[in-house]
Amino acid sequence: MSAAEAARTHALNWTPVSRVTVERALRHARRVKIWRLFCTAAAVVMGLAVIVSGVSSSFAPGFMREVLPAAQAVRMINPRFTGRAGPQGSYVITAATAQRRPQNPSLIDLESPAYRTDFGLTVSAPRGAYDPDTQSVELSGGVVFEDRKGNKFTTPTTTIDAKTNLARGPEPVQGAGPLGSVRADAYEIDTTSGHVRMTGGVSGTLSGQ
Repeated sequence: MSAAEAARTHALNWTPVSRVTVERALRHARRVKIWRLFCTAAAVVMGLAVIVSGVSSSFAPGFMREVLPAAQAVRMINPRFTGRAGPQGSYVITAATAQRRPQNPSLIDLESPAYRTDFGLTVSAPRGAYDPDTQSVELSGGVVFEDRKGNKFTTPTTTIDAKTNLARGPEPVQGAGPLGSVRADAYEIDTTSGHVRMTGGVSGTLSGQ
């Protein structure tokens, strides 16, 4: 083959090879562009996720407690509440656990609560509910009153009003102490002086001392 023929053959084969090379370059450029768009979108999504996570965390203490069901509500272990018991005293409420009631957040449900005053009276029960706004405590499940003099009274339920220092209950109460035993259908106990006022079917016995 002469030099002229070889040159013509090379010229004929050059055009298809160049066209294929250009098409490959275009496809590669498109792939690179798509990859860059994907990386940019992923970075934007990750940034938004970080922002949303930060905002959710800032609202969690107040907001999440409102929307969580009762089974997942915040529960306090060994809580302690204090307040004024009338104009001259104070009270302390302790419990095994405390949890705000989802249906009424102003009420705090208590497990194994105990109400104590400066005057030596302790009122305990398996269950209770405390309202800090009204300074009242409702105890149930078998309430026990005990004072420093050795007197002990039991009743199914009681309601303590710290503002008036009175504990009342519509159900029977019975008690015993150094002076004897007594029972009645209803009662009212002054949590400062320890005085007990009983009504309805009152009966009792005096000790021999």
